[in-house]
Amino acid sequence: MARLIQLLLPHMRRRHSGSIINISSIAGRMSMGLGGWYHASKFTLEALRGALLMK
Repeated sequence: MARLIQLLLPHMRRRHSGSIINISSIAGRMSMGLGGWYHASKFTLEALRGALLMK
């Protein structure tokens, strides 16, 4: 996902428009036992989204 955003972002900036839609789950905000890898991948999406929202 990060690589795809890296490829698309320059085009979106040139056009001054575009949307990035992330599909995640509550697992990106909390974690439970035995779900470490799943929760880590969802948290990564949440962190990337937060970084992209900063201007």
